[in-house]
Amino acid sequence: MVDKKFPPNTAGSKMITAIPRVRVGERVRDVEKMLSRKAGAFETIDYIYVVDENDVLKGVISFKEILNTR
Repeated sequence: MVDKKFPPNTAGSKMITAIPRVRVGERVRDVEKMLSRKAGAFETIDYIYVVDENDVLKGVISFKEILNTR
């Protein structure tokens, strides 16, 4: 993930960048394992962002939805 700096008092300066991202097609159990290993590295863990091979956002799934797949 690229760490970009934005000018103060802009929307960009308020964004968080340490978020959970997974690729389209990853298995739920693999996502769960990744979240367990890396949870402390994320600024938020409410949602998991699903991206394609070009890092284009394809969907969003909540942490709660991941847990409810069991």
